[in-house]
Amino acid sequence: MVQVQNILWLTDFSQDSAHALAYARTLAELYKTKLYLMHVIENPTSSIYGRVEGDYLAMEANAREKARTWLQEYVTKELANFPNHEVILHEGDILPKIIEVEVEKAIGTIVMGTHGRTGLAHMLLGSVTEKVIRSVHCPVYVIRHPERTTAR
Repeated sequence: MVQVQNILWLTDFSQDSAHALAYARTLAELYKTKLYLMHVIENPTSSIYGRVEGDYLAMEANAREKARTWLQEYVTKELANFPNHEVILHEGDILPKIIEVEVEKAIGTIVMGTHGRTGLAHMLLGSVTEKVIRSVHCPVYVIRHPERTTAR
């Protein structure tokens, strides 16, 4: 039997990543292991954190505050009866931070959503999912949101 330890769920706060949280929780419950919820602030000026008046430091503080709030909302709404979890918020380049946590927390499985971009959008924007799959040393579950359709 395969024993899985320490599940890492990655979020960019999109509906795609939120959908994958249920899968991460189910795996953590099934294997009776810890669930880590992680977000990396790569660009505090990103529009996902909203408009902020002020300088770059104000934008960083805003991104941290919003990310902490949103992660806590996931905990409150999705993990109310699942106490074996930890929230991780990092800043910097996404991939090195994920690899750092994979090693530091002895992650056994990563669960993440995908936007399912293809073609030119995939080429121009790159794929964090693809980079994670190619770089980590543990299995990665990639969950597509059921409402996303792609050309086949």
